[in-house]
Amino acid sequence: MRAALLFAPKFKGKKGVMRILELRGWSIVSSRPDYVITVGGDGSILYAEMKYPGKPIIAFNFGELGFLAPNKEKDMEKALISVEKGRYSVDEREKLEFSVGKQKGEALNDVLVASSVIGKALRLNVAVGSHKLGQFVCDGVLVATPTGSTGYNASCGGPVVEPGAAVITLTLINPHLSKLKSIVLSGDETVSISFARQNPGITVVADGLKSVRASHKAVIAIRKSKEKARLVRLTDSYFAKLRGAFT
Repeated sequence: MRAALLFAPKFKGKKGVMRILELRGWSIVSSRPDYVITVGGDGSILYAEMKYPGKPIIAFNFGELGFLAPNKEKDMEKALISVEKGRYSVDEREKLEFSVGKQKGEALNDVLVASSVIGKALRLNVAVGSHKLGQFVCDGVLVATPTGSTGYNASCGGPVVEPGAAVITLTLINPHLSKLKSIVLSGDETVSISFARQNPGITVVADGLKSVRASHKAVIAIRKSKEKARLVRLTDSYFAKLRGAFT
């Protein structure tokens, strides 16, 4: 087995993890891994997917809740044995792709369109496919996958969506004088965002990791990606995590 390792910055047990892998005969590599092993929180998984897109991710939680990291770091050897014996399943998670002119990117959780200037609201037009949704004054727009619905989307008042649902969510961030806050869309739709007035700076952010600057003349398109993330699942823990976080 060939595995790439990614650790949260605060994790202090790197040598111990590497020793466990070496004793079990796993090779630690930086390119072309069979699996990516993360020890951290959801941010570590998002980074792993961005660095090694499509590779199966075995995630171990170190820290707080962590929706995407169901396994505990202390159970690592037990989990590796399950993987070696094929006693696991792979959850394929939908991703998003966005385009800003010739610039493109992908996200597992969400794509945020916001002002680059703190405290500066945007006046923007939002369309879903060929249908105009409306013009809004708000701090930004967040488009999220079901996987990302429990993250920034939920913090902004958006709905929590079961990971296997074939939908995307669109949530307005602090909309001014708008009764519309969030909407659940078919996963086949494309969200288009344009701007009704000049802005000093607009940023498109994928998973909080990759950012692209956009002109106020740009049209930003966000849709479901053809690619998927692959998360190794050893136990059924999603609804248990959901109960712990929201009930």
